[in-house]
Amino acid sequence: MDSDWLAERDRARRVRKQRQAKTQLIVLGLGMLLALALVGVRYQTQDHSEPESIREVEEPRPIESTTRPKIEVPTATAVSQPDIPPEAPIPEPTAPPEKKVNDATNPPTEKECYATLEAFLKTPDINTRLKLVIEKAGLSERMKEFYGARGGVNPEIGNPVSSSPVNIGLLAYNSIAFQSPSSPTAIGRASFLRAPDGKPKLDWESFVGWSPVPWKALTEGRKQEETLIRAYVSKDDYYNYEFTDTQKFSSYRIRNTDGSLAINGFVEKGSPIASALLSRFDEVEAAVRTQSPERTGVWLPLTLRVKFPPTAGSDHCVHLMEIVESGWLLPEEP
Repeated sequence: MDSDWLAERDRARRVRKQRQAKTQLIVLGLGMLLALALVGVRYQTQDHSEPESIREVEEPRPIESTTRPKIEVPTATAVSQPDIPPEAPIPEPTAPPEKKVNDATNPPTEKECYATLEAFLKTPDINTRLKLVIEKAGLSERMKEFYGARGGVNPEIGNPVSSSPVNIGLLAYNSIAFQSPSSPTAIGRASFLRAPDGKPKLDWESFVGWSPVPWKALTEGRKQEETLIRAYVSKDDYYNYEFTDTQKFSSYRIRNTDGSLAINGFVEKGSPIASALLSRFDEVEAAVRTQSPERTGVWLPLTLRVKFPPTAGSDHCVHLMEIVESGWLLPEEP
């Protein structure tokens, strides 16, 4: 009996403890659920908006103005860049074209021309003079022959008269005129070109009136080959030897550059060279009459080709074959 009662008592105690543990678990779980529910209700009732002070800093309210309109500032737009494939080479920058210093827009000034001419006349040294003149093939030999064997001298330089641009092809010269007692026209000329180094250079051949063949050799040899000469030309009425027919020929007086020697040149009337000479003289004579009505006769500086007839009866009558240039300025010497 006692053993049965004890066993029953122990079983009852175990059952009671199990019920107490289960109850504690249930109460604990209900407590946790209740706590979570309270936390959710509190979160929902709280104000989660930012403080007013923060909103005022990050989002300022516009100030309404009654005096100045609101200025709208346009937003910058992105500029699209061309797509260059990685393998495509980047082109090298192209250098700007080099400006030619002797083109038709940049002739030497009159002041530069006279400064160069003065420096040229002051020095008798050929090597120094060569630095002041336009470079041409054989120029050194021509200058040595002119000042040496021929005994040539520079034109006399007087007061300035005028200056004018002269374009030959793409080359722009400045041609200055000055009083010159040694000239048959009393006027001398010097032409200048701005060289590649930027300095004005004198065209020496046109300045001194260079002719490849000395006049004395030309007349004494009665050369039947066409010969280039720089000379002064004027209308004349002299007819003789092979040129006595006044109906066939026109006569012109031709003087060398210093006026010391003279010959007569003849052209057939109606020929191209006769027409060109008449046209040139008519133009110049009209200008002279406008400035000096009392003046008669003009001398023109011309570059010509002449030759003696096959059976020349004199040393001073030649055919005028060609007008190479009106004036003495040639870009290249023949």
